[in-house]
Amino acid sequence: MENEVSAFLNYLEFECEVSPCTLSSYGDDLKQFEGFLLDMNSKRGEDGRGIDYALVGEDDVREWVMHLFDQKMEASSVRRKLATLRTFFSFLKREGKVRRSIMLRVSIPKLKKRLPQFLEEGEMDTLLDFSYDKDSFEEVRDRAILQTFYQTGIRRAELLSLKMQDVDLSSKWIKVLGKGNKERTIPFGEELKSVLEEYLALRGKISFACDNFFVKEKGEEMSAMEVYWVVRNALTQVSTLQKRSPHVL
Repeated sequence: MENEVSAFLNYLEFECEVSPCTLSSYGDDLKQFEGFLLDMNSKRGEDGRGIDYALVGEDDVREWVMHLFDQKMEASSVRRKLATLRTFFSFLKREGKVRRSIMLRVSIPKLKKRLPQFLEEGEMDTLLDFSYDKDSFEEVRDRAILQTFYQTGIRRAELLSLKMQDVDLSSKWIKVLGKGNKERTIPFGEELKSVLEEYLALRGKISFACDNFFVKEKGEEMSAMEVYWVVRNALTQVSTLQKRSPHVL
C-alpha cells in the first residue's frame, strides 16, 4: 500500500504539479483511510494482513464515511476526503492495480444549504449613517463603496471593474459588466449621487490616478481583498453576523 500511495503522490507532485498544501492534504486523507482499513482488519482478526486495494470495496468506503460522521466531521470535509479517494482509485485503475474504481458506486454526501445572511434594517441604518472625517480620502471613499454596494446591488468584481466613464452622475446610472460579459445599466438616487460627488471631489485632487472609479489614496487600483476589508471592518462595528462580506449588504 505504501508503494501505491507513494507512486500516487509522486504522480501528483511531478506530473500534475499540485501545490505542497494540496499534496499534504491528499497524503493525510490516504493515511487516515489506511488507518481505518488496518483497524477494520484488526477487528476481523486479520492483524497480519496488509492492505490490498484490489480487495477494498464500496462497503469499506461507506463504513469509513459513517465513521467520519460519527466523529462529527462536517459534510464538506467528508466530500473532500472522498474526492481524494476518487482521484486515488482512478490512478490505481490507470496503473492496472485495480480492475475498476469502486468510487463510482459511492454516493457523495450532500451539503446543507445555508440561508443567506443579511443585515437588520437598524444595523444598515447605523452602518450608512456613521460619522466620518470628510477630509479623509479613505473614509469618504469607504463610505461611497458601502453606499454603492447597498443602493445598486452590484457584486464586488463589478465594483472593482468600474471605470470613470461607467458612472454618470447627471443621469444617475452606473454601467456594469457582469457575469457572462453581460452589460447592464443600474439607476440610483439622489442620496448615492451626493455620496459619490463627495468622493469624486477628493479623488480629483489626486495628481495621477488610474481609470478605475474607486482607487487608493495614491491613485492605484484597489484589490478585491482591500474592498473586502472595507466592508468587513464596517460591519464589525454594527453587526454580529459571522459572514461580513459585500453579499450581506
